[in-house]
Order: sequence, then structure tokens, then C-alpha cells
Amino acid sequence: VTFEGHAWERIAFHAARSVRPDVLCIAYQHTVLFPGAHGVRRPLGAPYDPDVVLTTGEVNRARLEADWPRVVVYGSHRRAAVPLEPAADASDRVLVVPEGLPSECAVLCDLTWALARRCPDVEFLARFHPVLPFERLARMVPRLRERPANVVLSAGSSLATDARRCRWTLYRGSSAVFQTVLAGARPLHFRRPGDPDIDPLAPMDGWREVVGSADDV
Repeated sequence: VTFEGHAWERIAFHAARSVRPDVLCIAYQHTVLFPGAHGVRRPLGAPYDPDVVLTTGEVNRARLEADWPRVVVYGSHRRAAVPLEPAADASDRVLVVPEGLPSECAVLCDLTWALARRCPDVEFLARFHPVLPFERLARMVPRLRERPANVVLSAGSSLATDARRCRWTLYRGSSAVFQTVLAGARPLHFRRPGDPDIDPLAPMDGWREVVGSADDV
């Protein structure tokens, strides 16, 4: 199973073992490990715990080895096979990558809409999560229907293509930021005062900027 700290993952292990006790239960930690991650690091006992944890890379393996007896680096198949570089026509464009949660989308969109009105010469390329396209979000959050003209919706291009066209990435908790950084887009993490740290790039010491308001951006 995928391994993100959800209760259903442990129930799946228990159910499988109740049918076949010798089943091998493998957990694939395929996404971001936030600084406050708890469920993915908490042993619950043999019936509910994975036999093996696969992880995306050496950094996460080092963080998980204290919690699980067998951790194997498996990698991430979402990473580009070759290094990416900014496109020749990259310009002062901002890629916005919301998560698939309505509340998180609304927070990032409110900031983006405000920035777009203040910076009419800058294009904001909004790439919404497949589980929550903009049309659905706008029905849930009606105020977002008043979209500034310089906020453009990504239209079918790949994440790598979108990232290569942009100088910056505006994000909160989306793991898409990894690919945008590989494409050369500078990360701007939006964290309001009092917010928990959900930055996928939290260990990054330089180049990334943490912003708390439109003024900061």
C-alpha cells in the first residue's frame, strides 16, 4: 500500500494478515514527510505495522530508520529522467501549485488573486490538483470566480513544461514543488503566522523564500 500515515493503511495490513498470516506487507512512503509527521512514523504493533517500508530517497530513509526496522530506498517515479532547465522563453511568470484540499486551495488562491491585482504585468499560471480542478473549487468557494485576467489556468501541459516557463513557484504543501525546483523555478512558500510547518522543502537552507503575506511576495 501507499504509506502516508492514514488509518486505513494499517487496517489493510491487519485485514490481509487475518486472511493469510504469511502475507508480506510493504508500505511505500511515496510522498512528502513533513516535519511534524506522526502517523507514518508510529508503530502500532505487529498486526498493523508494515514488514518493509519503501521510501523515496536517502533523506527520508535516515528519518524513518529510527521508527522501522527495515527501510529500503525505492525512489520516486515522478521525477524527470533527465535534469530540467528553464525554457528559452521563461519570463516573469509565477507557477501556483495548490494541493487537492479545498481549504488549502482557497488560502493559496486568495493570495494569488490579491497578488495578481497588485502586479498586473505578472502572469500567474495556476496548476490545480487533478482531484480538485478549478471549476469544482469555484463552485465550493464562490469568491474565487472573480479571477483576475492575469491568472491563467494550466491547460493540459505537463508539470515539467509549466515549471520550465516560470521564474518562481508559489506553494504551501504540494510535493509538485520538487519538480518545479528541478526545472529552475525559485520556490516561494506561503506560511501565515501561526500555521504549522507543511513545507515539503523545509530542510532546504538556501534559495527558497518563506512568505507570510502579499507584501512579502
